[in-house]
Amino acid sequence: MRAKVGFHSRVASWLVGLRDPVLATCAITELGFVRVLAQAPAYGLTVAQAREILSRLKRQTAPRFDFLSDDQDLSRLSAWVRAVRQLTDGHLLQLARAHGAVLATLDRGIPGALVIPPNGSAVARASAQCTASLRTAFGLPLENAAGQTPPEVDPLLKDPAAGAGAED
Repeated sequence: MRAKVGFHSRVASWLVGLRDPVLATCAITELGFVRVLAQAPAYGLTVAQAREILSRLKRQTAPRFDFLSDDQDLSRLSAWVRAVRQLTDGHLLQLARAHGAVLATLDRGIPGALVIPPNGSAVARASAQCTASLRTAFGLPLENAAGQTPPEVDPLLKDPAAGAGAED
């Protein structure tokens, strides 16, 4: 549980630095959110209570939430997906791309995803460079509000494996 607190802090620090973030969800991420809240004994929530929390989060104005419809069938799954544990990651990556986004994650093993930087100066640099909305369950759009590719995303567009080697 302690490591998960660190993850929360890492993501929260990153999000705080973004201007006008938009969190995008999809059926998979929403179901996962509700499942985790309802299953974890520490929360003691029912499915109905977890759904209500998600609903309240999505109604808030900052950060704003968007819902990404999912029309990505299995034929569009990335070729790097070779193991069962990679299926959902590969699907979310493709869904993000289909909506003009880059999947942002803590997982360094997803080629082409933006790895959320660790707390500290890397977060400050990444946050200062991000001027656009956050998409797909912690995803980052390819372009900022000015129509420019943020510097930390540009290397990912040129080399999808660039996001896979970031350090924690």
